[in-house]
Amino acid sequence: MGGSSALVEKNSGGGQEELRRWSRRTPAMVRKNFGGNREELWLQSRRTLVTVGKNFGGGRWQESSGSGSVDAKVGVNKPELLPKEFSSVIDVAGFLSAGQENRLRQEIADLEEETGFKLRVLAQNYPETPGLAIRDFWQVDDRTIVFVADPTFGNILNFNVGATVDLDIPRSFWSRLAGKYGNIFYWKEKGEDASVEAAVKAIAICLREPVGRDNCSEVK
Repeated sequence: MGGSSALVEKNSGGGQEELRRWSRRTPAMVRKNFGGNREELWLQSRRTLVTVGKNFGGGRWQESSGSGSVDAKVGVNKPELLPKEFSSVIDVAGFLSAGQENRLRQEIADLEEETGFKLRVLAQNYPETPGLAIRDFWQVDDRTIVFVADPTFGNILNFNVGATVDLDIPRSFWSRLAGKYGNIFYWKEKGEDASVEAAVKAIAICLREPVGRDNCSEVK
């Protein structure tokens, strides 16, 4: 299905009208290519649409759906949703309490001081998102991990991984992390906040492990 989105972008240049027409065709494409019950078909169609997707320029998206790299999210750039002062955690969706946000900020600050990697967390419900505006706000670079928590497409965990991070962390880690803490059953039962906190903890453990053959082989 990832090939379908690539073909659409190649032929349409990402035009919004063509993307809308393609999105209406997606459920039929999914029914033709996938078996499974009605819920699974719905989830597959939403996962396919996400491949039209999300990139802040530079870095590589690790999709929770397993679709690999995805392309620029259409027409989303809302700097008015950004906080007035810098924060490593931005929750425009209201998933986190003030106490949870403070704990995550402290964990991220400690992690950055110890490892030099910059973890940034955005909780959103698309299309209510700062979108591309966070790239400059956070000064996203090769040592940055942008973690977007968005339940819109089923799996809540999405990651934009900087090139330097990509060299040290196995690509399979991100898909395993999304599979464990981002699946719809996990966050429906435990809450979006639990998924976010568990993912941050797992990333922090992974980044603190010595780089080697078996680093980040287990999602903790």
